[in-house]
Amino acid sequence: DNLCDEEILLYIKNYNNKKSSVDVETHIYREKDPERFLNQLNVVNNIINDQNNGLRTHIVSASGGWGKSMLLLLLAMKKNKRLIAVCPRIDVADSLYNTIIKDLKGFVNGSNITVELYYNNEVISKNHDNDEGFKSDIVITIIDGFLRPSIDNRFSHRLFTVLESDVVFDEFDELECGSA
Repeated sequence: DNLCDEEILLYIKNYNNKKSSVDVETHIYREKDPERFLNQLNVVNNIINDQNNGLRTHIVSASGGWGKSMLLLLLAMKKNKRLIAVCPRIDVADSLYNTIIKDLKGFVNGSNITVELYYNNEVISKNHDNDEGFKSDIVITIIDGFLRPSIDNRFSHRLFTVLESDVVFDEFDELECGSA
């Protein structure tokens, strides 16, 4: 009752902020393959710069093994915002989750980032104690979990989270179709 308009707007702005931060410069890949790591970091910096200038959609097309998962992780770390990674299938989501958890271990203080794997309307795996879905810094889900708040009012409490988070579509070409 005693909140002013500015306090309400600040609450909304900070609703999807991450709980933790990580120094992205500390990853072991920086020593093992500095050129590749710095290229990945440069791509992420360019994406953030573009977003700050109003360009909201980016397509990263790179061969398997180049490190697109590391791009997702670096993006999530550099921005103070929850990131939802949407996958077309459960096996892709499982693989991405395992890669992210493994890559987090390469950062000096990467264990602070919370990650969850969410599908079939439940948290399947997580690196923290919270059991409530869509509350981690990085949420990895399948397309059904991402769309459900928009079409099923039983999950509408997550709609604001979905709409206000950064979203990455992994293997997005599998989500495209020719129909309207």
